[in-house]
Amino acid sequence: MALPANTEGSPLAVHGSAWQQPWQVIEQSDQAVLLRLESRVPFAYQAEQYIRLEEGCLSIELSVTHRDAQPAWHGLGLHPYFVRTPATRVTAQASHVWLCDAQQLSTQLSELPAEWDLRQGNGLPGERVDNAFVGWDGVCRIEQEDAGYHLDCRAEGFGYYLLFCPPGQPFFCFEPVSHPVNAHHLPGRPGLVLLREGEAHRASWRMQYTRL
Repeated sequence: MALPANTEGSPLAVHGSAWQQPWQVIEQSDQAVLLRLESRVPFAYQAEQYIRLEEGCLSIELSVTHRDAQPAWHGLGLHPYFVRTPATRVTAQASHVWLCDAQQLSTQLSELPAEWDLRQGNGLPGERVDNAFVGWDGVCRIEQEDAGYHLDCRAEGFGYYLLFCPPGQPFFCFEPVSHPVNAHHLPGRPGLVLLREGEAHRASWRMQYTRL
């Protein structure tokens, strides 16, 4: 199935289809909201996200249920942005990274370059990074010392993280995902789940705020 481009500046379809469609508010309270999407693009599926903020902890639960008669490969992911300053430090485990071609499509696994190794709580790379990291245990700490806080993050159902660092910008993205970019065209479709009609896939992400 060929998908049309869905963003300016890229000839490819990126980030799936759910983020560009209207969601319904199913339940809402002062601390939580349940959103639902009934999608027909690029095939029939239902997606839900349950978002809750309580005592400094933001949690997001994602689920997708396949509604099409033809089975399809599914993946889930979030795209949170964070403030980046010279004091920002990130700690996250990884064993390898997917290198990309000129279109930012994953092509081959590689050892971690030293400047991309966040296992010891390093600062972020100065060069552009937009890659998927393998061997993640689902735990991440984001330290913002000059802002006086850190975030302890934990993922379930997300086996990879994407790190996006655009040079010269005051932000970065640490994205919990179930699969690397271009997984549909990689051997074995790493991280993707084949769902038949009525079957579901779930994942969750939480960020706990702590004042330094």
